[in-house]
Amino acid sequence: MNKKQNKIANLLPNLSTENCVLTLEANAKISVAVAATGKHLVKRIVSEGMDEAAAASCSDYIAACSGEVKRLNIGRKPFTTMLTEIQKKFVKIEKDIDPNVPGSPAYEIAGLLKNYKLKQLEEAEEAARRLEKNRLLTEKRVLGRGDLTDGQKEAALKRANERLQKGQAELAIGQIETDLIPIVTAPDGYIDLLRHWWEEVGRHLPESDLGRIFHPMISYAKKQARKGILIDSDNISYVAEPKIKVA
Repeated sequence: MNKKQNKIANLLPNLSTENCVLTLEANAKISVAVAATGKHLVKRIVSEGMDEAAAASCSDYIAACSGEVKRLNIGRKPFTTMLTEIQKKFVKIEKDIDPNVPGSPAYEIAGLLKNYKLKQLEEAEEAARRLEKNRLLTEKRVLGRGDLTDGQKEAALKRANERLQKGQAELAIGQIETDLIPIVTAPDGYIDLLRHWWEEVGRHLPESDLGRIFHPMISYAKKQARKGILIDSDNISYVAEPKIKVA
């Protein structure tokens, strides 16, 4: 066992379901009490207004909440750590047979099956090209024959078209189901993907979803703004926001 697993093993006698429930209930009572204090403070500020004394109370309350969060975290961490370790074991058992996870036999078998079907697809495409080529050669040969009447040429071309259609139909019988996978061949291709997604999906999403999806980009822009590097766009504005210490 590794260091973390040894630590959990030593804690196991105290990590019973009963103790977990007791800790959860105790943490919940503290959370409710601290939240009630906060709601009372909000009501007072709404009623009496904000001044320096109220601002100091806000800072004290935020600091108190940060302290309580740390204490609650210490109390529940042994239980959540153990549960996380158990979850990892369950997940590993599932991944061992998951066709989507590299290293599993199912993943390897899926790769073999994919290669087999790709070979079939390539053979079918090559056969289709041969059919088209034979049809064109037949047309060239028939049209170049001077010993045939126009009617005979038309009949010969009709038979050639029928052979082509029959061959294509036979290929379609064993046609392999495929997906078209977009492959980005240059960095700017990601911009094209984003533009495509934006036109079809993104622009119709609510602001809350867009803020979550673009959070990494917004965070980066925020960091750059601290250096004085701003985005020059009519669609983006910068608003000064006070920094609040929460820990």
